[in-house]
Amino acid sequence: IASKPVGGNVGASAIDARRLNRIEQKIMQDTEMRHWIKQVSQKGDDVIEAATQAQQTLFDVLSLPRGWLSIDEEPVTTVEDKERERQIKDIRSRYVVLAVNLYLQVCQDTASWMARTLDDAVPAVFATRKEVLQALNRPAYSPIHWYQTALDLAETVADDKCDLYLCFDAPNLQDFMSKMAEITVTQSMEAVVQ
Repeated sequence: IASKPVGGNVGASAIDARRLNRIEQKIMQDTEMRHWIKQVSQKGDDVIEAATQAQQTLFDVLSLPRGWLSIDEEPVTTVEDKERERQIKDIRSRYVVLAVNLYLQVCQDTASWMARTLDDAVPAVFATRKEVLQALNRPAYSPIHWYQTALDLAETVADDKCDLYLCFDAPNLQDFMSKMAEITVTQSMEAVVQ
């Protein structure tokens, strides 16, 4: 262990880790880990709760049967009905794409926050990312969880029950597919780090 003064986080005076035997170093590491987990859990739980709430609300809108703002299956007969159908399609295509993008942003931003938090923990508690994740003992602290949540949205977009894919014009569909590819690569890189 480095000669980094430690112990300031737990209210003790600074300790030179080089002067500690292995048992004392382990006790110090465990104490630092418990203190860090307590601090991060308070903030992290708030982040997870907000992100989960936003993600679930957007998913609920996107996964409504026949889709959000779906058009009645009855035949359109009047000019007013045709105009209303066109307006609903325009609104739906604009806001479904926006909701999909917001969903992806919530997942990506949360994954990024979790990754930074884990990276900050490694030197602070003298542990690996894997050890920190095990100590946190909650899957939502893993960036991979949030990347996978983002990737799972592709199933909903492609599902015939919701018809979300019909809301995407070619450029928006290309953008969506690019984001899915980017998230897949980032998730793979994150798996290597963990």
